[in-house]
Amino acid sequence: MGIAPRQDPTNLDLAPLRNRLRHRVLPLLRTLNPRADEALVRLASLASQAVDYLEREASRAWERLSRTSEGEVALEREGLVRLHPALASRLLRRAYALLVGPGREPEAEQVARALSLAVRERGRLPLPGGIILTVSAREVRLRRGAAAAAAPLPETVLRVPGETRVGGWVFLAEVVPPPASPRTADPYEAYLDADAVGGPLVVTSRRRGDRLRPLGLGGEKKLQDLLVDARVPQEARDGVPIVRCPWGIVWVVGLRLDERAAVGPGTRRVVHLRAHPEPPGQRDSGGARAASA
Repeated sequence: MGIAPRQDPTNLDLAPLRNRLRHRVLPLLRTLNPRADEALVRLASLASQAVDYLEREASRAWERLSRTSEGEVALEREGLVRLHPALASRLLRRAYALLVGPGREPEAEQVARALSLAVRERGRLPLPGGIILTVSAREVRLRRGAAAAAAPLPETVLRVPGETRVGGWVFLAEVVPPPASPRTADPYEAYLDADAVGGPLVVTSRRRGDRLRPLGLGGEKKLQDLLVDARVPQEARDGVPIVRCPWGIVWVVGLRLDERAAVGPGTRRVVHLRAHPEPPGQRDSGGARAASA
């Protein structure tokens, strides 16, 4: 047609992820499987069908479970927790998008934390964009509004075994034999190697210069960076409970366990911790209670 092709030099720039996929990953896939392009097209088609189905089911559930008003979306809690997590997470993301606008959504870890609170029937979770998620026995509610900065937690020694209340949180601790599966999907539950911890456990807020070795990340990390990576809003960071032992942080509640405190093959004794926020009407000044026999 007499039109000379024009090459866009930006297509050769390997800084953008899409170009690295095109020039590095796809050629490698084709050496492993000459029909990789066909396989990717099939995968995209199957994924599209699955997404269509999930969106239709989510829309049906939305009609049953949601209630919207100015600056607020409420979801029936019992109905939400009965849904498959793939559907429940879609409803939470849809509620969030209604309040902050299309194209924005919470991180996967934040959605998981919200669903965990919904199962527990209580709790409060600040989300980016000034959205506050609160859970009661009846509803999971998201609303707009600038979140007040969380108050720092008073330094409190955990009663092991027993119950400890501190800054609107309840900690339940027990000493147990090593479990068959010490990894838990609940971000508000932790198993600690009692001998590795080696001393009293204390709950505090974050401190300047805090560092830990997050389990599964393979190295040391600043607590500040961990909170930023988890998208914990700035105003909520002082309210994140930090469990410490004499040598440092062992658990950032809701986020990560330190690898040095994790249960391993040589573990003989285990401290099992569970934490949950108290409903506002039940909060007291804090303190410890011994476990009942």
